[in-house]
Amino acid sequence: MVARSPDDYRDAVRGLYPVGEWWDKQFADSSSDLSRYVNALSREVHRVQERAAALLDEAYPDRTTELLAEYEAMFGLSAGEGLDTRRAQITGALNAIIFREADWERIAEQFGFTANLQRQKDFVCGLSRCGDRLWGVAARCYLVFVVSHPPGVSAARRGEFEQAMRDQSPPMYALEFEYEELSA
Repeated sequence: MVARSPDDYRDAVRGLYPVGEWWDKQFADSSSDLSRYVNALSREVHRVQERAAALLDEAYPDRTTELLAEYEAMFGLSAGEGLDTRRAQITGALNAIIFREADWERIAEQFGFTANLQRQKDFVCGLSRCGDRLWGVAARCYLVFVVSHPPGVSAARRGEFEQAMRDQSPPMYALEFEYEELSA
């Protein structure tokens, strides 16, 4: 992000107005309504630009300052002592979610199903900051399970199974299911 001053923004806004003697006089008079409006607009745009970089940092728990309490509440953490300790607790809680292991076979067994991973496809994000956003996880994996089940299993039961599988899955995985009914 290129840093710009309020004067840079004022000059840019000024360039949007028509040329002419009347306009030049309005901008030359710092007390004119037009000058005051453009100066105020330029200061606000500069303030927002200065704030944008700080707001982007708030999206990263390991760099946040303002959102510490919100992140701690989201993960059920108590406020630690010191900024680095608090950030480390939040990052640890987030990593525990992102990198958790799922016992898909156990979930399938609970439903009386058998789930076999048939294929996996990795989708690598094309955005340069994607890996940073996901704390080093630049790929999203699509897992396709072939699920064998006894005859007569309802669509609702399959939906419950799929939801249970997705609830236990790390967020980097997208799950798809293909069903085959076992013969009686």
